[in-house]
Amino acid sequence: MKEEGIHIPRKSSEERKKEIWLAAKEVFLEKGYERTTMEDIIARTSLSKGGMYHYYSRTKDILFDILWSHNETYLEINIHQEILEKKISFQQQMELMLDAIVDKMCRTTPERRLFAIFMSQMVHDAEIQEVFLKLEDYFLRGLCHRLGIEGDPQQQLQLRSISRMINGFTLFQNILPYPELLTSHQEEVRQMIRQQLQVFLQQENRAIKTASTTTTNPAAAKVTAV
Repeated sequence: MKEEGIHIPRKSSEERKKEIWLAAKEVFLEKGYERTTMEDIIARTSLSKGGMYHYYSRTKDILFDILWSHNETYLEINIHQEILEKKISFQQQMELMLDAIVDKMCRTTPERRLFAIFMSQMVHDAEIQEVFLKLEDYFLRGLCHRLGIEGDPQQQLQLRSISRMINGFTLFQNILPYPELLTSHQEEVRQMIRQQLQVFLQQENRAIKTASTTTTNPAAAKVTAV
């Protein structure tokens, strides 16, 4: 609701955008993306129509910016980085990654529901599909850099495969009814993805050991220590 006759400090451009994103996310989740209009979003903000159109002219562009800001399409890079920095055994490392993956696949959140709505639009919208692929590539490039496997196409492909599996579960878990059907079988989900993750981490550990024993090149050592 907009207050009349009350002086309110002017918000920065970034604050305005965050206000729009929050309002849009609420409406998208309540009404559905396709049924949401710009007027619906404006009504949830302190902006006038002209003020809103200074930032956005389409609901689609707001949705894209929300997804870029959250980057909830994939497992958060910080989760992986925290795991990589721990001085723990291979088995402990794998269990921590499994914890993160199973949580992503099974636990519903508003952000994941919004991403599921976004993914569901890809079939009939080439622009949304293009943004999805950009989000995916951006995340995987960052993760590959942190893992030090930027030059290994096979490991990159395995990471993409794991990411797609997670996204598939995220889609169905946040759209289909009875999400408890999956949450009550988390151990089965865990076992299903364990084999893929185990193969990936074994290859990653072998690559690090090989690099550390076959080269004294400081630049190469820096890559494998990311």
